[in-house]
Amino acid sequence: AVGVERAPAAALDALRALEEAAGAALRAPARDRLRADAALEQAGRAAFEALPASVRQAIDAHDTLLLAPDSRSRLDTVPYELLRGDGHGGWLGVTRVIARFTSLAQLAAALDTRAAVPRMQRALVVAAPVAEGYDPLDLAAFEQEEIGATLARAGFDAPPIDPPRLAASFFTDRLSYVDVLHVSAHGEAGAGTEWLVLPGGRRLVVNDLEASPQRSYPFVYLNTCNLGQTRYLGAGLSRGLAHAFAELGAPAVVAHATPVPDRAAVELALAFYDEAGAAPVG
Repeated sequence: AVGVERAPAAALDALRALEEAAGAALRAPARDRLRADAALEQAGRAAFEALPASVRQAIDAHDTLLLAPDSRSRLDTVPYELLRGDGHGGWLGVTRVIARFTSLAQLAAALDTRAAVPRMQRALVVAAPVAEGYDPLDLAAFEQEEIGATLARAGFDAPPIDPPRLAASFFTDRLSYVDVLHVSAHGEAGAGTEWLVLPGGRRLVVNDLEASPQRSYPFVYLNTCNLGQTRYLGAGLSRGLAHAFAELGAPAVVAHATPVPDRAAVELALAFYDEAGAAPVG
């Protein structure tokens, strides 16, 4: 929050180039992986060096970074975790704790509020591998099974859920009763709305969440494309599915802001839950 948007145009261009390099590295075939990784490292260094000196110094001096990207600038999809500099010893996402917030107001509220929510040791791990009009997600059922098993070993009640049961009401009826919500499915972000694609032509949209207030919200992992995006509506208002979960009170939300290859998304999710057993989230 040290004025990246007021940085020179070169800094903004470098941040967007980093976003493009990250996307290229994710999509690169095996034969081009080394070249794409080298290009990503170079883009990460260039983006960090293009930041104002005050921002670079602030990053190097702290272990925890709280980000509130301005969605009006379209900088909310930049992978700041892939900034790379010698002063902090490598990738920012590896060497620092990074938390993103939907706005400066939400950031301030998170720092000022300590809501003690009793843990229920329940998890809702669901997958929608097949949806009309979409390519099947071949790894979604495997992801659901593996993450459910990982959480069960950690002491969570994580029963298997059949995809045909999934509907907006299935989620809103259960959010107050679980600590973790993990979803593997397709996600869409259109000009007018964002939605989680469910079987049978059903959807979960922001309005469903807002129409069903909960006494508490779980940690949310949306392993889908696009649902980490935030749309600026004007007059200081923004909208998005991950944004809505965070604003409504989820202690943390993990979501992809752009399309991501299925295998990479699953590998990241599995690695995340393996590490989350030893480190707090949210």
